[in-house]
Amino acid sequence: MKYTSFLVALTALCGANAFVGPLRIILAPRSLRDASPFLLSPLHSNSNADDLFDPLLSPHAYPNGVDAGPVTEKPSNNSSNAPNKRKPFGFRTNGEESEPENKSLHFNNKPSALQPNVFDPTLSPHRYPNGTPDQVIDLSAPTHKIGILLMDHGSRNPQSNQRLHDLAQLYQSRLSSETIVRAAHMEIAEPSIPQVLRQLVFEDQVDQIICHPYFLSPGRHVTQDIPQIVQQAITELSQEVDEMPPIVTTDPVGAQTDVMISAIHNLVQQSVTVPLTPR
Repeated sequence: MKYTSFLVALTALCGANAFVGPLRIILAPRSLRDASPFLLSPLHSNSNADDLFDPLLSPHAYPNGVDAGPVTEKPSNNSSNAPNKRKPFGFRTNGEESEPENKSLHFNNKPSALQPNVFDPTLSPHRYPNGTPDQVIDLSAPTHKIGILLMDHGSRNPQSNQRLHDLAQLYQSRLSSETIVRAAHMEIAEPSIPQVLRQLVFEDQVDQIICHPYFLSPGRHVTQDIPQIVQQAITELSQEVDEMPPIVTTDPVGAQTDVMISAIHNLVQQSVTVPLTPR
């Protein structure tokens, strides 16, 4: 009895099918056990047992036991013999399942939100069942072109005027291609400030213009003359374009006192015989 109780408990723990054979042998009458215990096994309880049990089926297919064979029919509201077919794939809504339309499961050749008409490397390859398009989305940051205008007084000496243009080219070489540096003169020489501003707006098509007075002191040219020239150019250009890029003017280079002192100190150090000792 202890062995029988052990098998009953083990059967409940591991499943009835695993121990149904040994359990039936133990619980069967002694005369039947002695006669042919082999016939009591679940796979050989009758001559058609091999046809009833399919090891590839789920255990849920045998709700009445292995001897009864798999259940292939499931009663329904309309007929008790309706076949137990698996429901088609669908989405569950309010406790019910509905089969989606085929067109929602497949992409078409037309561009849509499901199948982009341009290639985006951040999307899954499954979004392109018809192949990736030739056009590629540019994921780089949007460009912002800046124009820098260096302005001086202007001179009758061509070499003095060229000095400002050489400085603009040197400054340009240290910046990216999205920044355009040009030079202009307040008077006497060309190009003038209005001419270069027009070039930056119409030819270079910059998004912003920074005007820098190349002067050592904030004198009358910096505080009055140049601001008036720049403002007059802005007024004339505004009549010709729908949207003007913002144009601002910086302080003169001489306004950076620390930078100027450092530059003067470096020049002085090149001339003295004994290095200067700072405080």
